[in-house]
Amino acid sequence: MARKGRSMPNTRLARVIKHATISHKTKDGEKKFYKYRMAIVYQTWRSPDGKRYGAKTIYRDYFNAILPDKFFEWYKPIRDKYAEIVKQMITDELYKERYKKKIAKIVGEEVDEEKIKGN
Repeated sequence: MARKGRSMPNTRLARVIKHATISHKTKDGEKKFYKYRMAIVYQTWRSPDGKRYGAKTIYRDYFNAILPDKFFEWYKPIRDKYAEIVKQMITDELYKERYKKKIAKIVGEEVDEEKIKGN
């Protein structure tokens, strides 16, 4: 998908890289970490004959990768709930695939390989 996306006209791509990690002590004596990241956004271009192509830097954005504590207190329960839902969905699918053939043999049905792959 990434290569197809790059070939579309006026596509913008962003690359996030580590910029700096800084730690310092606050007035309370706690250590505080700042993990700065830099997002560089590129716009792809292609010559009319299609022989030349490249990417031009549009802008750079610097941001802290650590969420503020107040926001994280609100966000953490929601994130955990979604993680549990996804974990249960994955477990259910793996269980179905693993035991589909065994259940079919116990019940006495013939196992149709194409039907198993399709579901």
